[in-house]
Amino acid sequence: MKNSIIERIRARTQPETRIYIQKNLDIAFRVNELLQQKGWTQKDLAKALDKSESEVSRWLSGLHNLTLKSIVKLEAVLGAEIMAVASTTTSRATIGKATYPDVLQKNKSLAVVAEPISESK
Repeated sequence: MKNSIIERIRARTQPETRIYIQKNLDIAFRVNELLQQKGWTQKDLAKALDKSESEVSRWLSGLHNLTLKSIVKLEAVLGAEIMAVASTTTSRATIGKATYPDVLQKNKSLAVVAEPISESK
């Protein structure tokens, strides 16, 4: 019975909704991973971002719709990439003296959230 309910819900869920939820969870997981590496709590992150603990908690629930600006703030405070976007163009953005792809190449520990999307069944 429980499985049939889950399957009905899954069948009615739009693919973009599944992708959206997965990407939010990926971001939350990555931020939590970075917090653990730094030995920080959500309270420490909230203080560094000048945000309330409850707001940071919502962000890290995996269900909050983070803006790109919020993600960039998280990256700046944590000092690491959270989300990378694959580019098919030949132009490269410059970060300091290194190009963006060079920065990614040097730091293989980055979690790449933007990966090709496979068809879900």
